[in-house]
Amino acid sequence: MSGSRYGVDHERGPVVEPPPHPESFDDLSILPEYAAAQSQPLVADLFCGAGGLSLGLDAAGMKTVIGVDYDEQALETYRSLFGGVALKRDLFDPDQIFEVASLIESAGVTAIVGGPPCQPFSRAGRATIRNLVAKGIRDPNDRRRDLWQSFLEIVDRLLPPAVIIENVPDMAFDDEGIILRLIIRDLEDAGYSVTPALLDAWRYGVPQHRRRLFIVALLGHRPFAFPEGSGDIVTVGAAIGDLPVIDGGWNEAERAGGFLPYSGPFTPFQKKAREGIHGADADRAYDHITRRVRDDDREAFSQMDADTSYADLDDHLKRYREDIFDDKYKRLDLDDVSRTIIAHIAKDGYGFIHPTQDRTISLREAARLQTFPDRVRFAGPPTAALRQIGNAVPPALAEQLGQAVLVALNSDAEPAITTTGLSERLDRWHRERGVRSYPWLASAAAWPAIVGEALLPRPDPTIVRSVWPLLEAFSTPQHVVDEPDAIEVIGKILGRDGGVIEDLLASAKLAAGEPGLLKSLNGLKSLPSLGESTARAVALASDDCDDDVVFTDRGVMRVVARFEGSQVDRTNTRSDGRVAAFRLIGADTGRNANLALTEIARSICMPGEPACQLCPLVQECRFAADNGRGGVQPALFGSKS
Repeated sequence: MSGSRYGVDHERGPVVEPPPHPESFDDLSILPEYAAAQSQPLVADLFCGAGGLSLGLDAAGMKTVIGVDYDEQALETYRSLFGGVALKRDLFDPDQIFEVASLIESAGVTAIVGGPPCQPFSRAGRATIRNLVAKGIRDPNDRRRDLWQSFLEIVDRLLPPAVIIENVPDMAFDDEGIILRLIIRDLEDAGYSVTPALLDAWRYGVPQHRRRLFIVALLGHRPFAFPEGSGDIVTVGAAIGDLPVIDGGWNEAERAGGFLPYSGPFTPFQKKAREGIHGADADRAYDHITRRVRDDDREAFSQMDADTSYADLDDHLKRYREDIFDDKYKRLDLDDVSRTIIAHIAKDGYGFIHPTQDRTISLREAARLQTFPDRVRFAGPPTAALRQIGNAVPPALAEQLGQAVLVALNSDAEPAITTTGLSERLDRWHRERGVRSYPWLASAAAWPAIVGEALLPRPDPTIVRSVWPLLEAFSTPQHVVDEPDAIEVIGKILGRDGGVIEDLLASAKLAAGEPGLLKSLNGLKSLPSLGESTARAVALASDDCDDDVVFTDRGVMRVVARFEGSQVDRTNTRSDGRVAAFRLIGADTGRNANLALTEIARSICMPGEPACQLCPLVQECRFAADNGRGGVQPALFGSKS
C-alpha cells in the first residue's frame, strides 16, 4: 500500500478551461441590443451554477441571456454554454441586487429563474451547520436562508411574465413550511398565480432518484399545470453503458490527450447525450475520469452488488462505523435508476460505485446521470466539476418544465384562484362560525384544548353541547390537579379508559409545575397525554404557543385531497400532501385557515358522504364539482399532472 494516508498516491486532476461561448460578452452595455435581436422568450438565471436549468429551458424554446452566480468556476462553465453575460455578483448586497435588476430590465426578459443556495434547508446541510455553530465556527444566523428574498426583490421590481424557483424539498418543510408559504404570499401579492410541486426527476427521463421542489409563478394569475413526464424510465445502464472501461485515476484520460477512445452510442438516451459533437470529437469521450481506487476499496467493491450494504462487507474492509455509515458504499444497479447525485460526490464517490466495474463513477458518468450533454465541459479540477454537477437541475427535467411554462403563457385560460384568497375565506369562516363541533380548538388556550382532545376525541354533537361546559371549567392544569375525582367521573361517563385519564392527570401535574411546557410544541409533546398529532393540534389552537405550527392529520389531508382532486391523503402525505395543504393555509391568516380546515375535516368533510353544502370551499372543490355539488369550477392554482 502507498505511504499516503489516503492509501493511494496523491494525484491532482486535470484542470479544464472551456472557451467562452461565441456570443458571450463582458460589456454589459451590449446586452439590450443583443437581447432585442433574439426571437425566443428570454431568461435570466439567478444562482445559475453550471447552467443545468438554463440548458433545459433553452432546449424548450427559450434563450438564456443572463446568468448570475458567486461561484467563479460554475460561471466559467456557464459562460462556455450561453451567449449574453455571466456575472459574478453577491445577491446579499443591496447595491448588487439593484444592479442585477437594472440589467435584467434592460434585456426585457420573459422569465426570471433560479435556485437560491439550499444548504440550510437540506437535512445534511442543517446537520453540518449545527455542528459548526456549536464549535463557534459559523454564525447561527445563516444568511443563505434569505437569498430567496433577494430573488423575490428582483422579481417584485420587474414583474416578468414567468418565474421559476427550484430548491430541495426541505425548503417546503423547514420551520413548518413558512418560507414556502411566504414565497407564495409575496408572489400572489405581486399579481402571480403560484404553483409549487415536488417533482421526481426519474419521471422526466432522468436516470436517478432526485426529488426537488419547483415553484412556478405566472403573472396575471394564469393557471399552470406541471408536465406529466416522459413516461420512459432511463436506467443507469441505458445512460452510461456506452462509455469506455477505465481503472481509476484522475489523469488517465489526460495521458491520452484529455480524452479516451469512444466507439459510439446505442440507446436513445446515449444518442441524445452525444448530440452536438462533431468531427474528431465524435470518437472521443472527454472527462471520463475518476479517483484512483485503493486496494482495499477495490476488494470491497468486488464483494458488492446493488443489494449489498456496507454492513455486509468483510470486517477487515470496513473503515467506518457501520451503525452510522450503513449506506457509505453503494453499487449502482445497471437495470435501475441511480440514487441522487449530490454535491458531496466531489468529496468521495463511495455512494456511487459503478454497476460492473470496481471503481466509483466518473465525472462524465455523473454528468450523464444528471442529463448533461457530453459536449458540456466543466471548468476547474474534477472536484469542482463534480460539485457543479451535483448542484445542478437536470436539463432533461428543466426542458419539460420550460415547455409547460410556454404552453401556459400562451394559454387564454381563466385566472387561477389564489392561496391568499382561499386562506382569507377560511379565516373569515372560522371567525364567523358560531357552533363548533370541537369548541376547545377555538379556546385560544392550550390546556382546554388538551382536555377536549383527551376526553372528547370523536364526539357526538349532542354530547359536546352537554359535556363541554363541564369540562370548560377545568381551564388550567391546576384545576385538574385540584379535582382529579371529577375528571375521573366525567372520563368514565364518556367511556374513556383509565390509561387516558391517568395520562391526563399526569400531564396536569407536569404542566402545573412547569407552565412553560404549554408554550412550545416540544413542551407539549413531552406531556404523556399528547402524541405528535395531538400536540400539533393543541399548539395550533393556543395563543400562548410560541411556535408556528401546521396541523395536517388524516382529516385535514382528506379535505385537501378532495379539494384538489388528488390522492395526497393516501400517498406521499408527508411531502406532496403538506405542500398541497400549504396552498390552502397560506401565511398571514394561516393559523385560522388551518383551524378551519380542521373543523371542516371533523364536522363537514367526513369519510363517506361529506356535507358539501356546508363547506366554505364548495365552489372550487373538485370532489364537489365531480359529484354535482359545487358551483362553476374555476381553474385551480394549477396542478401536478
